[in-house]
Amino acid sequence: MAWLLGLAALLAASPLLMSLRWVAVVSVPQVRPMARTTLILPYAPPGDLRPLAAALAAQTLAPQHLILAVARAEDAPPLDFPHRLVIAGPARRRGQKCQNQLAALATLSGEEEVIVLLDADIRPQPWWLATLIEPICRGSHSIVGGYRWSIPEAGLAAQLVAWLDRSWALLPKPRLFGLAWGGSLALAPAALPLVRAALDRAVSDDLMLARAARRARLPMLARGAVLPASPLGAGAIGFWLRQLRMLRLHNAPMWWLQGLVSHAGLLLWAVALMGEPWLVLALSATGLLRALCQDRAAHRVGLPDAPATRAWQCALSASPLPDLFAVGCLWASAFGRRVTWRGRTYRIGRDGTAEVAPGQ
Repeated sequence: MAWLLGLAALLAASPLLMSLRWVAVVSVPQVRPMARTTLILPYAPPGDLRPLAAALAAQTLAPQHLILAVARAEDAPPLDFPHRLVIAGPARRRGQKCQNQLAALATLSGEEEVIVLLDADIRPQPWWLATLIEPICRGSHSIVGGYRWSIPEAGLAAQLVAWLDRSWALLPKPRLFGLAWGGSLALAPAALPLVRAALDRAVSDDLMLARAARRARLPMLARGAVLPASPLGAGAIGFWLRQLRMLRLHNAPMWWLQGLVSHAGLLLWAVALMGEPWLVLALSATGLLRALCQDRAAHRVGLPDAPATRAWQCALSASPLPDLFAVGCLWASAFGRRVTWRGRTYRIGRDGTAEVAPGQ
C-alpha cells in the first residue's frame, strides 16, 4: 500500500513541478520579426468578433491579410478589420471548421511567408502574433503553436474547467507527445501540403496537424508564452468533455497520462479525508502553490484575474473538487467515438479521420 501511495504522490505532484518549471523558465520574448503574414479565421455563428478585431488591430506586428472563411454568406458576421471573405460551403466529409480552413488555404497566392490559423474566440495580447511566428521567421520550425489561457466568466463549472485547462497551459509540450493544441497555429509555406492532407478528413484541426507533423518529422514547437485569452462561459463542461474525447481519440497517451494524474490526486484526497489531517494540509498547500503559479503566469502574459476569479481559484485549489471533477469528466469521455460540435455529430475513426454521422 505504501508504494501505491508513493506513486500516487509523485503523479499528483507532477502538475505543481511543471507549473514551477513554467514560472522559472518561460517569459514573453521581446521580438520584432518582419514577415508577410496571412491570418485564416474560420467562423461559424454565433459569436462576436469585435473583441478579436480590436486585439488584431493592436498587434505590434500587423498581419498583411486576414481571410474570414464561413460555410454560407449569411454566416459572415460584422468584422471591423480589413479582410477577405471566403465561402466554403457545407462540410460533408470533415468538420466545418476544417472545411472553412481548407477553402481559405485554397485562395493563397503563394507569396505568403507565414500562415496563421486562429480560433474566433481568442483574445490575443499585442505581442501574440510576433511571438508566434518568430521561430518560423528564423527557419527553425515549420509549425508553431501555443495554448490558450481560459478566462472563466461565471459559475462553478467554468471555474473548475479553467483550473484544469490552465494546468494544461503550463505543461511542457515536447515534440515526443505530438501535441500542438489550442487557439492558434503558425505555419511555414513548406508545411502546407501536409496541412491540407491532415485537414482533409479531420474534425480537430490542431490535433490532426500535430499527429501528421510528428509522423513526418516536421519541426514543431509549442511556445510556452503564447497563451491568448479564451473566455469560458455556460458551456464550459460540454467544451471540456469534447476536448477530452478528442484527446483520447487523437492522442491516447496524453489522455491516459491525464487520467493517471487525476486518479492519483483523488486517491490521496480519499486517504486524507479518512483521518490523515497532515495529508489534508499537504494536499491543500500543494494546490495553493499551483494556484500561485497560475496567478504568476496570468500576470506574466498580461491576463491577471479579477479578484473574484482569484478567490475562486484559490478555494478550489485547496479542495478535492478539481480532482473529483477531472476524474468524472475523464470517465464521461472514455467511451464512444462520436463527437458533437456546433450542432453536428461526427464519428472519429481509429486513424483520426471523421465522417458526418448519418442523418446530419
